[in-house]
Order: sequence, then structure tokens, then C-alpha cells
Amino acid sequence: MEAEESSSINSENVRIAGLESQILNSQEITVRLNRELDSALLRITTLENLLLCNTINDEREILSWENEYLRSRETECLLIETMNEMRKERSLSFKLISNLTTKHNYDEQVYYIKQHLKENCNNSFSPPSYPILNVKSSVNTTTKQDSTLARHNRPTIINNAHVHRLKPNIEHHHQQQQPKTMYNTGHRKENSGL
Repeated sequence: MEAEESSSINSENVRIAGLESQILNSQEITVRLNRELDSALLRITTLENLLLCNTINDEREILSWENEYLRSRETECLLIETMNEMRKERSLSFKLISNLTTKHNYDEQVYYIKQHLKENCNNSFSPPSYPILNVKSSVNTTTKQDSTLARHNRPTIINNAHVHRLKPNIEHHHQQQQPKTMYNTGHRKENSGL
């Protein structure tokens, strides 16, 4: 019986040893599976990170493109506003130039009309029919030279001042010799203001 018991114990021991080896094998398999699982999780995490990085990069590119578009639109709006302001300034400049040209043309027309009237008034009065003394004739020639200078020179203010300076001399000579000739210089005085 002892032999049977020892054989049964041996068989039990063999079975236990087999079970223990199976447990060890299963533990090794579990450790290996855990390692593979960790590796797979690491790869998944890496892939997720890559995917996330790619998504972030894509979103960054989209945002960059939208920013560029918005900047170009803003620049376009600023350019349009600047162009509109330049158009307004150009229009104002044209109006100003037009007004200045019109005023200049008007001033020239007024000047030439005055000159024309002055020449016509000077030419319409004939020289006096009475005899003129030599002193007076020298004064008259001076006045005639001054009036021709006044026709050819533009600044009428200087010419008028020059004529006014000569007139007291003319009136003085008239008072000494023939006081009735004052109407001639008096009329010239009126015309010199034109």
C-alpha cells in the first residue's frame, strides 16, 4: 500500500509540478503580453501624438492662411481708402488750380482792359492848338515818354507813382504860363487811376 501511496503521491507531485510549470508559463505569457500591450499603447500614444501634431499643424496652416487673407483684405481696404483720399485731394487741387487760373485770367483781362482804356483815353485827346513854349514841350515829351513806358511796362502802380510825381511840375508850369491848360493834366490824373 505504501507503494501505491507513494506512486499516487509521485503522480500528484508530477501533476503539481506540471501545474506549476503551466502557471510559470502563463505568468511568462502574461508578462510578455503586458510588454506587448505596453508597446502597443506606446505606439498608439505616439500615433495619437503624431496625429495631434498633424492636426495642430493643419490648423496652424489654416489659421496662417486666414491671417494672410485678413491682412491682405485690410491692406486692400487701406489702399482703397488712401486712393479715395488721394482722389479727393486731386479733385481739390484741380479745383484750386482752376480757380487760380480763372482768377489769373480775370486779372490779366482786367489789366489789359485798363491798359486799352488808358491808351484810348490818351489817344482820344488831341494836343492843344495853342503854341507851346520850349520848357513845356520838354515836360510834355517827358510825360509822353512816361505814358509810353506805362503802356509797355506791366506794373501800373510804379508808372502811376511816376506820373503823379511829374504832375506837380506840369501844374506849376501851367500856373506860371497858361493856367487854362490844367484840364489836360487833370484829365490825365483821372485816367491814371484806371
